[in-house]
Amino acid sequence: MRYRELAARSCQLAQRLYASGLRVGDHIALFLENHPRYFEGVWAALRSGLYYTPVNSHLSAPEVEYIVGDCGARVFLTST
Repeated sequence: MRYRELAARSCQLAQRLYASGLRVGDHIALFLENHPRYFEGVWAALRSGLYYTPVNSHLSAPEVEYIVGDCGARVFLTST
């Protein structure tokens, strides 16, 4: 992935997050495998002034539930 593509995709995601009602200071959780697309979510959060919590994809469901609930994420980003 080139920088230009990363910048464009992160801007698109940032716009979607804003359209979903997220504002500066809100929180998202990223539940993604190790992949370059992970950085789109990170950059989108940073561009939007959002906090983000990375969640390891190898955790059990109760562990993921605890982390997401504890961080107060309003959006849970994951891959298919």
